[in-house]
Amino acid sequence: MKPFWFPAGDSALLLDFQGFKPTKKNYFAKDEEKVYYSNKVNLISSHLQNLLNKNKLHGITEIVPGIASILIHYDLSLVSYHDVKNKIELHINNSKNIIKSKQRLWRIPVLYGGIHGPDLKNLSITSNLTEENLIKIHTSKRLQITIMGFLPGLGYMSGLDKIFNIPRLCKPRTFVPKGTVAIAMQQTVIYPLNSPGGWHLIGRTPTIFFDPKRNPNCFASVGDKLSFKKISIDEYNEKLMHNSKTNLPKFTIYNVKD
Repeated sequence: MKPFWFPAGDSALLLDFQGFKPTKKNYFAKDEEKVYYSNKVNLISSHLQNLLNKNKLHGITEIVPGIASILIHYDLSLVSYHDVKNKIELHINNSKNIIKSKQRLWRIPVLYGGIHGPDLKNLSITSNLTEENLIKIHTSKRLQITIMGFLPGLGYMSGLDKIFNIPRLCKPRTFVPKGTVAIAMQQTVIYPLNSPGGWHLIGRTPTIFFDPKRNPNCFASVGDKLSFKKISIDEYNEKLMHNSKTNLPKFTIYNVKD
C-alpha cells in the first residue's frame, strides 16, 4: 500500500494512504475500512516515531497519525520537502525494518443507562431493541482507537455494530460529564473531561482517561483496542471511591493482524 504525498503548508508533509479527494464520496464507505487503514498507519507511524525518538530523522519535529494518513512536521531551516519525502519514503519502503507492532487491549468498566446514559432508552426505542440487547452488542466488540482529537485524551473508536450508525444530535449538549461513554456514526468516544458534546450518551466509566499530572497524560493511544464491561451502580460507586489518577485499567498485549 503506497501512500500519496502532499505538501501541507510550508513545513509539513502529508502521507495519504487512501487517495485524498475533497469530495463527500471519499468518506469511508465502511467502518471496517477505518480499522484497516488505522492498522497500516499505526504500523508505519509507530516505526517513524521510534526513529524520531532516537534522533534518526534529522529535521523532522513531529509525527501525527490520522485514520488513513500521517502528517509529518519538519524544520524548514534544516530540511526541505523533498529531503523529508525521500527520507521517509526510504524508511517505509524498507519493510524489513518495520517490525509488526503490538496492540494493547484495555478493559473498561461502564455503568450503562439511567442518568449516566440518558440516550440509551431512546436508542432502544428507535432500534426496536431492548436496552439490555444494545448493551450486549456494545460490550461484545473490541473497538480500535483510530484517531485522537477534540479533547486531550479523547480517542475515536471504530468497529461498532451497524446498529450504532446514527448521526450526532441535532442540538449538542452544553455539558457532558467526564467519563461519559457516547456513540455516533458507528463510533464510540469517552469524554475525558467535562465538555460540551453532540453524541448520544449511553453510559459512564469510573476510569480516568486523562490527567495532565500523570505520565503519560492519557494511558491509551492510537492503535490500542478497548472492550467494555457492564458494571452495576454499586460497582461503579466502589470503583469511583477507590479510583485514583494513577490507577490504570487492566490490559493485555497481542500482535497486530495483517
